[in-house]
Amino acid sequence: MRIICPKCQFVREVPDDKIPASAQTATCPKCKLRFNFRTSQPVEPAAPGEPAAPPSPPPSPEIKRPRDEGEVEIGGVRRPIGKPWPIEPGKAPPEVEDLYVPPPEDDKTGKAPEEPPGDIWQRLESLGEAEERRSRRLGSDSHRQQAQPALEVPWEEAEKLGFPQAAWLTIKQVLTAPRLFFGTMPVRPFGRSLIYALCFFVFNSIANVMSIHFAISDPEVLSFLAANPDFQETIRQLLTPGGTVLLFGLTYLFSAASFLLSSAVTQLFLKLFGAGRSGLGQTMRVNAYAQTPTIFYLIPYVGHYLGSFWYLALFIIGLKSIHKTTGPKVVLSLLAPLLILLGIVLTLSLWGAVKA
Repeated sequence: MRIICPKCQFVREVPDDKIPASAQTATCPKCKLRFNFRTSQPVEPAAPGEPAAPPSPPPSPEIKRPRDEGEVEIGGVRRPIGKPWPIEPGKAPPEVEDLYVPPPEDDKTGKAPEEPPGDIWQRLESLGEAEERRSRRLGSDSHRQQAQPALEVPWEEAEKLGFPQAAWLTIKQVLTAPRLFFGTMPVRPFGRSLIYALCFFVFNSIANVMSIHFAISDPEVLSFLAANPDFQETIRQLLTPGGTVLLFGLTYLFSAASFLLSSAVTQLFLKLFGAGRSGLGQTMRVNAYAQTPTIFYLIPYVGHYLGSFWYLALFIIGLKSIHKTTGPKVVLSLLAPLLILLGIVLTLSLWGAVKA
């Protein structure tokens, strides 16, 4: 729609789909006349002493053309876009008012004066600003969603960094920035990450040996041992140097077996849920670096709970990143085997009760 101010002939082209059906009035950004843009009639009387708007001069016969999409009309005069004005001999071309003249600025504030609520041009300008903000926001979101460049894991660069530095940097990155660590971790063979996990199984084994030594000092445990001489003898043997080494070794082997089993089962259910696209090796790598919080197992009483919950959170974040999948699919892949195991146990228990 072409909106023309009846007073100063200011013109602006407005897309029809941007004009609400209920909109009727517009305020000219140049002369501030408020008028019905559908009928081109003022809705407010002109100020006292102010001359009425002159009628639009009829178009010159020489430049009158059929209306089409390739023309623009200014003050009743139509001009073909991209072509020169038709000029009569001895006459200057008609003056053309700039369609994109910005609204006049207030002398005191330097800001454009506010237009009445509901004004169609004000609404269109607001819509334009909103679209611009939305475009900037979408561009920013797109930038954030772009894949981060792959970064080598410090542990897997131990030859260049040195073993202590590589281990420290890996622990620091996993614990303080897990999303960045797993999100930029490239696809690599799992051999070195397996060595990383084997190193951290040591903390789990030491924690289990320590827990037995702490448990001996508990009064309830002492009373239980006093009432069960056979069990008391077993504990006494475990507290000897040879027994401690045996307990450490058994715990270490159990940790390694649990690591391999949990990686394989998790990958199986990831595949079932359509999420394990990167393969078993990458699931094992994530599981290996997620073992980092087991260092907190050495904290008496609360360390095991803290390390276990932290490990689970890292495992979920890592699987989501390495397999490029969603969090719910990862959580379902971890919960499904536990629910199945719980169902089997309950079924066997009920079966045993019925047989009895």
